[in-house]
Amino acid sequence: MMLDAKVSLSKEIAADNTGKETIREALEHIRRIWFEPPADSIALRSQALNLFRADDSRDTRFLLNWGMAIAAYPFVGSVGEAMGRLLKLQNEARRADVQRRLREQYGDRDFVNRITRYNISSFLDWGVVTEIKRTGVYIRAKTIQPKNTEQLAWLAEAVLISRS
Repeated sequence: MMLDAKVSLSKEIAADNTGKETIREALEHIRRIWFEPPADSIALRSQALNLFRADDSRDTRFLLNWGMAIAAYPFVGSVGEAMGRLLKLQNEARRADVQRRLREQYGDRDFVNRITRYNISSFLDWGVVTEIKRTGVYIRAKTIQPKNTEQLAWLAEAVLISRS
């Protein structure tokens, strides 16, 4: 089953990203998020699949992917939290400000700046934020609310897992 999924996913990813390394990395992230999540996220994934079966709408799929991503990669949640706070405070978030906040939390390392930039790029791809005319300045693009208490509870659990 995983091999079939890998072939299908590779084709989907290749439609927008022709580089072999990009495809390999995307598949690796999908594997870690959905096929082989960290041990503390296995029950979360099972619950996500049940929520998906109950409602496979675009918003629900986004919510489930978001929650699984932050559970599997807590740094994604940290970037989202920093961006969200800035957007709430001033209706825009500068990449440099997000990076500064994360360096305060994780240390002043090149890795923090680079991975923050990659995460923000993913947020752009996912349609969560939009870059305005000034490079490196983002505004909120899409807000997705959980549709019911089960989705809300599930997302809260994903946040708790991401924060250990």
